[in-house]
Amino acid sequence: MVKKSASYKRATQSGPKKATQSGPTTKTSWTIMLYIAADGILANFAVESLRQLSRSASTARGKDDQASVVVAAQFSIDAPGGQSIKRYIFDESSDGNLRNGIQEPLNAPPDMSEKDALKSFLNWVYTNEKCQNEHYALILWSHGPELFLQPPPGNPTGDPASLYLKPQDLREALTSCKPPANCHLDIVGFDACSMSMFEMAYEIRGLADYMVASQEEVPDPSFPYDQLIECFRKLGGDPDSLLKQGVQAYARAYQDCICNGITGMNRVTLSALCLNNSDRLKNAVDNLASAFLDAQNDGVLPDLLIEARRGSPDYVGGLYVDLFEFCRKLDGLLGGSESKVITPIRDACQLVLAALAEGKSDSLILVNDSADLTGHGISIYLPYLSDEQSAQVDKPMVKGGDLIRGGAKGGDLIRGGAKGFSVSDLLNNAAVGYRISARRDMISLTESYYPGLQLASETSKTASWYDFIAGLWPRILIKTAPADLNLRYSASQIAMNLFSYQPNGLIPQRATHVP
Repeated sequence: MVKKSASYKRATQSGPKKATQSGPTTKTSWTIMLYIAADGILANFAVESLRQLSRSASTARGKDDQASVVVAAQFSIDAPGGQSIKRYIFDESSDGNLRNGIQEPLNAPPDMSEKDALKSFLNWVYTNEKCQNEHYALILWSHGPELFLQPPPGNPTGDPASLYLKPQDLREALTSCKPPANCHLDIVGFDACSMSMFEMAYEIRGLADYMVASQEEVPDPSFPYDQLIECFRKLGGDPDSLLKQGVQAYARAYQDCICNGITGMNRVTLSALCLNNSDRLKNAVDNLASAFLDAQNDGVLPDLLIEARRGSPDYVGGLYVDLFEFCRKLDGLLGGSESKVITPIRDACQLVLAALAEGKSDSLILVNDSADLTGHGISIYLPYLSDEQSAQVDKPMVKGGDLIRGGAKGGDLIRGGAKGFSVSDLLNNAAVGYRISARRDMISLTESYYPGLQLASETSKTASWYDFIAGLWPRILIKTAPADLNLRYSASQIAMNLFSYQPNGLIPQRATHVP
């Protein structure tokens, strides 16, 4: 099972001062908001996360702590509509007992969406006197990357009518629900699989200062919530140190796990992103997209792009690629080439790499911890199923009649066992077909909302990444893999892009020529 393939504002005149060697840090206060949207598989893992928070919140503060901390949580199972949804508040008076933190529940109307449930939770926290603090951190605990994907009541099949939270929905919720005056939402964290995407980071910039997420799967046991309160208390006045130590604590929590094909678990990654530095990377990505489109008549470009994409670490069945590694490999493949169309691509690659240089004051990446050193902290949508990823899709899900599951918050593509029946071959064949179909559905879902993303729509003088994805990438695949379109990408999505994509008015020539 894969779970949810799970920050602070920089010091301002009104905010707390960072700790320095010359003086103490100003005391401050935090509210950690945990929004849980579980399903039946994850429900008891969610209970354990709540228990850990309740126990750690009830411990006494140390005399040198920088911050006081209170926890507010909301916990639903499956789609929120029609439920009596539990709410909790944990602080030093909770006495380590989960039930001591129970508050009045949210009686959700039958048609309540995840977006509305999240907005209700945020408003409840922000207006609750017990939760009034200087700084807020929101953690979204669920499946990813289709965030909170749940079937609505009476529809357990998980078909396209299922509820989910698009990046635009999260932005709307955070825009409409503001912390009290003189308070601030500093951190948005994703305890969900594969959410460290630039699309999401750019969507919520300006609404929080930091985003915490993983490029990889997040194991079902989740973030180390037993250490979270202590970390906020000790480092709440120094956001950079808080996030760096938090990321390291997550990596340590899983450092002894066995990660291979037998266990079905991948090595963990986690990143903390400085959202205030998003614009620099956005401009670099737009320049890269424009350079690709300007070079569309270069005969060698398609093969080089495919080679760079194929050789870079990717995630979510090949839908997302590590942006840093993709640009690094492409820059290397272009070598010393100097031409009117190739030089801008190399220049744009260098701009992307500079914007992702970890730890720099103007970098998007504050800290990244990747166990295999191939993930650099941020992914971007560039669908291509490599042979290696294809082998994972083709791998049997059923052995000896038992369903093989992983251990992370990405959601199982097939559930239910075959115990007691000799139908392994039948189930395996169905599983492979289902996973390919599920991948195509994810591509269709992603590209249905992609044009409305801030990353796609906020473009003036240059092309956007979406212009490249919808206008040129399908043509590159037609040229390089005409017999494998449905495997590498999605033949139906390619057809849709070819016939329905309307290029940016500034670049009408870029999406009308087949390379």
